Amino acid sequence: MTNIEKISKETLAISRIYKPFFNRAISNEIQWTIVSLPSSEWAVKVFPNTKSPEEAVNLMWEAIFKANLIDDHVDPIDNWDRHIEKLSLQTKKLISFPFRGILLWQGSLF
Repeated sequence: MTNIEKISKETLAISRIYKPFFNRAISNEIQWTIVSLPSSEWAVKVFPNTKSPEEAVNLMWEAIFKANLIDDHVDPIDNWDRHIEKLSLQTKKLISFPFRGILLWQGSLF
């Protein structure tokens, strides 16, 4: 059996095992999350112009908090409620347009 066949067989087996979980997750039957913790190696790659790995990690934490709408001065639940409301309004606006399709040209969206 070649390596490609082994990888294919393993991928198929994993997908069969996780299928019930994935189906429940994408249909919002269960709550799920993805968690990333910054390592100094990752942080230095993202913030290469910092003076130290510790500074890079601190900047990475700030970026993670900002991306997750966590602010010292505002309740994060309120932030998320406002964010979801904005997304809902944008969704309704986009749905209202009479689009017939999306044109892609050499990987760019027009």
